[in-house]
Amino acid sequence: MLFWVRIFLALCIVGLAGQVWAQSPQRIEGTSVMLEAPKGFTQAKSFSGLENLETSSSIMIVEMPKDAYPEISSIFQDKKQAKKQFASRGVKVSDVTTIELAGQTSPLLLGSQKVAGNKVDKYIVVSPHHSTIMITFNVFGDLSREDVYGIIDSTSILAKPPIDDQLKNIPFSVDARPPFIYKRTLGGGIGLTPFEGIDRTGLEPKIIVVPSLASMSTDNLRSLSETLIRQTAYFHQAEILNHSNLVIDGQESIKSVAKQDDKLLYHYVLPTSSQSYIRLIGMGAENKIIELEETIDEIAKSVSTK
Repeated sequence: MLFWVRIFLALCIVGLAGQVWAQSPQRIEGTSVMLEAPKGFTQAKSFSGLENLETSSSIMIVEMPKDAYPEISSIFQDKKQAKKQFASRGVKVSDVTTIELAGQTSPLLLGSQKVAGNKVDKYIVVSPHHSTIMITFNVFGDLSREDVYGIIDSTSILAKPPIDDQLKNIPFSVDARPPFIYKRTLGGGIGLTPFEGIDRTGLEPKIIVVPSLASMSTDNLRSLSETLIRQTAYFHQAEILNHSNLVIDGQESIKSVAKQDDKLLYHYVLPTSSQSYIRLIGMGAENKIIELEETIDEIAKSVSTK
């Protein structure tokens, strides 16, 4: 599976948290997206987007590189293919169509997902602009299809904010240490790399730091870490080499090392509550990333909740 397709599917996870218009258009903090927020929705605290704290509905914004669009849009080529791709994520696809978003005809997926026994309606639109814009609606009954289409119609794309502004909306801080630099934000997380451009091979060293978007028990960190590793692109069949305990942000945390083929993964889980966590992933070709383990450890230990 192509790299950005893997990232896209990994981000298509529920973020819990009549006529509904009551607010003027507003820019989603840390993103290029401006849209009309429905009544009851406010800027989210744990991801880039909007959330309704009473209903747990959310509107999540993710920006990926412009060059990612051909790969991502390939998922939407037909309903049969989309159903196959999303089935492993627990999403039942009902339709694939197109819609206009800020002057661009964009693919739109409609479906649903079960979360804690409740049905969640999902709408995912991906649009090509200076970035690949993905907007995911997770709806617990408070927005109709017409409401969602109206929000998409109200959307405009602004200039991309500088990385410092993007980082302000991230619910944690992390220090970049040479050779790693802040690269981009992804759905409430941060990507760091020591290189410019896009790595389509999965072999170049990279770090991704993300908060949990779905509730998962942190009572058994070893089990949780192994589950998350096997949900990670390129490591679905990984061999877990070892686990070690460490303290991050004053909390007992875990570091796991895993390997699949010629790729090595350093995986850290910092619990932030009994049902949530921050996850740091350092991965790349074994012969390239193994010499950066000490630096990745330092970056992991710098993670702190805001």
